[in-house]
Amino acid sequence: NIVKGFSLFKKKTGSDFKLAVAGKGSGDYYSKIIDFLKKEGMESEVVFLGFVSDEQLSFLYKNAQALVFPSAFEGFGMTVLEAMDCGLAVITSNTGSLAEAAGDAALLVNHENAGDIANAMERIARDENLKNNLIQKGAERAKNFSWEKTASKISEILKSILK
Repeated sequence: NIVKGFSLFKKKTGSDFKLAVAGKGSGDYYSKIIDFLKKEGMESEVVFLGFVSDEQLSFLYKNAQALVFPSAFEGFGMTVLEAMDCGLAVITSNTGSLAEAAGDAALLVNHENAGDIANAMERIARDENLKNNLIQKGAERAKNFSWEKTASKISEILKSILK
């Protein structure tokens, strides 16, 4: 749905943005995405990066316009928080752990609705004030989830259990 949303966004806005997809692409699901892109004439608009190192991911976060991560299945919103910490506007799912991690510091969309995703992309692309507001809120939100705070809370829990 990210790719479908991006296709809708490009058709509506005519923007020159590209979609960079990090992660391994293979199998039937990947093949369906490639077939969709060919059918839509979008092969050159989406770049599949494959595996990216932490350094490359940091570069992407710091140079992208937004993180589009409306995942249906996540144990926690680490990707969302990393992007926010790097000063990136975020589009993510309106349910589950991603919505909880993002709070009001992201545009929340229905991950099953390509139109929702496209509209969120358009809002960030067209509204610099919104984008900057999301970046500012995201930076503040990310501070609530430091490794130090997590370790401290785990330590408190363990101490209370072991008493």
